[in-house]
Amino acid sequence: MALIDRLLLLAAYTGLTSILAFNKVDLVKDDEAILKQAEIYAKLGYSTCFTSAKQGIGLDKLQLLLKEQITVLAGPSGVGKSSLLNTLQPELSLQTGSVSDKAQIGKHTTRHVQLIPLDYGGFVADTPGFSRLDLPKDLRREDLTYYFPEMEKLHGLCKFNTCLHKQEPGCKIKQAVQDGVIEEWRYNNYLVFLNEVIAKERSY
Repeated sequence: MALIDRLLLLAAYTGLTSILAFNKVDLVKDDEAILKQAEIYAKLGYSTCFTSAKQGIGLDKLQLLLKEQITVLAGPSGVGKSSLLNTLQPELSLQTGSVSDKAQIGKHTTRHVQLIPLDYGGFVADTPGFSRLDLPKDLRREDLTYYFPEMEKLHGLCKFNTCLHKQEPGCKIKQAVQDGVIEEWRYNNYLVFLNEVIAKERSY
């Protein structure tokens, strides 16, 4: 989930609206943690949908979300971005890869960005996959909580107005984590990003 949170942060930082499409749900069991985590993102206000290009699950909802918009499909290699587009608009015939027998994950197939017009209105860009994204160079440590909706609500309520929600006493965000109001895995991702931002600041 760290990569998802990084993507959400980058999108919010640039003023973009995020849609989370959890693809290949035909491979997921009903009790798997990914489904519960997806529900948490929905509660935080993010648009979410569950999809399967193979079984045609959730495609109507995804089509409505893409309609009349300019959308970038972004995500790790092999999650099925091109397969989803082929299912939504079969005449595209975008190259897709089979699942790796060794790693049981999809293979990297898209090599460059394509801006594709959709028959039902709008454009979508199919992009190459990735495994890592850097945070913006000018992102400030004190602004990081603004990109976590559940933390942004508590911003300014801590004992110290310079609180980074890491080790400071009287921190409302740390208390919310302890109380189960904020998910611990989301808070841990925040700490990873915070340390990354601080490290970049020190390198200047």
